Order: sequence, then C-alpha cells, then structure tokens
Amino acid sequence: MINESKRGSVTRITMWSGQDGAVPLESDLVGVEFRGRLGHPSSFGLLIGKSSPQEPGVLIDSKLSDELLKVVSVAGDRAFDGVSEPEYCATIRASAQKLGLCIVAAVAGEISSSRIVFSRLSVVLSAALSSPSLMLSDDQVWSFWDAER
Repeated sequence: MINESKRGSVTRITMWSGQDGAVPLESDLVGVEFRGRLGHPSSFGLLIGKSSPQEPGVLIDSKLSDELLKVVSVAGDRAFDGVSEPEYCATIRASAQKLGLCIVAAVAGEISSSRIVFSRLSVVLSAALSSPSLMLSDDQVWSFWDAER
C-alpha cells in the first residue's frame, strides 16, 4: 500500500507499507516521508515505525537504516540517520513515548530537516497506524500535520 497526499505543486507526504515504498517493510511497519519546498529548513524527513503502546521508544534497525540511506536522496542536501542528530533524536523519542510508537528508522537532511518535521511526521504515522486500512484522506493527513505545533 502506498498513499501520497499533496499540498500544492511541491509539498507531499507519502505513506507506505509492505513492498510499495522506498524500501520493503515488514507487515507491522509503516513509513512516512515528508518533502516540501527545496531550500526551506523544514522540507524533508522520513520515519518508519509501528504501534507499540506497551514499549514505545526508538529501536533503530541498522540494516533498514542503511538500506534507506542507499535509496533516499534529498536534492541539494545530504541524507543521514536522523537519530544520530541529538536534537532530532530527542524529538523523535519524545513523540514515540507520547504516541505509543516504536520508531525503527529515521532519515534527515543535513540542512532540510527540523524538529517540527519529525514531531509532525510522528503524529501522521500514529494516525496511519490507528486507521484500519492504514489509509488516510488528504484532508486527514494535512489536518494531523497542521495540528502538531
């Protein structure tokens, strides 16, 4: 399953599960990627995770992260493991705890990511995982995105 929600001509959030996204995912995982206007400091982020209300947190799958870094590119920027940046790691960890998620991979752009991107992606990921079909309408996706400050 793959679902892309666009806002304008450039901004989009892509959610996927199974074999349909940037990398194949195990059945309990969902990936969420945000891409916005190039050059903006909050224009990229990617999270992969699962629902884990009993054991929320960050448990990075290094094989999956390595695979992502081989296939994900950010125009004019360098993609890297998002949890290696302390500021992003703290935001991802706090969001996972708050929302009952286990984050297994995070990709950031050296100049194109921000804490707000990862907190918003966490909310969208949580909403997708709470949906029986993992599908959210465009309006739902952007409503969840915009609600997180």
